[in-house]
Amino acid sequence: MAGNNQNKNAEQDVNQLLKVRREKLAALQEAGNDPFQITKYDQTHHTLEVKDLYEKHEAELLGNRPAPLTDGLDEVAAKELINNDYNERRAIMDAQPINVSLAGRMMFKRVMGKASFCNIRDLQGDVQVYVARDSVGEGPYAEFKKTDIGDILGIKGYVFRTKTGEISVHATDVVLLSKSLQILPEKYHGITNTDLRYRQRYVDLIMNPEVKDTFIKRSKIISSIRRF
Repeated sequence: MAGNNQNKNAEQDVNQLLKVRREKLAALQEAGNDPFQITKYDQTHHTLEVKDLYEKHEAELLGNRPAPLTDGLDEVAAKELINNDYNERRAIMDAQPINVSLAGRMMFKRVMGKASFCNIRDLQGDVQVYVARDSVGEGPYAEFKKTDIGDILGIKGYVFRTKTGEISVHATDVVLLSKSLQILPEKYHGITNTDLRYRQRYVDLIMNPEVKDTFIKRSKIISSIRRF
């Protein structure tokens, strides 16, 4: 009996979340911002291309720059030296920015007041995106905070490397291209039921990059055989 109640409550929670997503879409449509009316977006790069391009550009501008030497420094002094070195590197790179335009599905979002991070996945892979209110504007930032995991976004901005070393995109413009009305599972790798995975192929392709890669390679092989 307890198990049945838990399943019923979980189903009610999911239904409520789905209802909220539909309400968000209706609000966008009423405001004249129907994302399904957007049929074209100017995409200049994919995620892997962005990372490769930045690494090459970084090697050209900073290839001969030595890493900061922290030997003999206390923790505070070492941290300050590393921070100053990072700021100088950022200033050099930002003076000759790499501007990109991406489009992909948002797989992760962390909102932190006036700035947020999200993760965008496209055909080639994933890239982190930094979205700040001061960069995209107060109105667009408020709309971004309403987006959900699974939504497809268009991102324009410039590439940079975070203090933790991750190549990311500093967004200057964010556009909702398509609203996801379904909830993506937090974990999907554990599902071994073959029938279920084939019936939910769209989820399998979204959540498991290795399955998507296999699917793409298989389609290319079949296409080559047909052309032959």
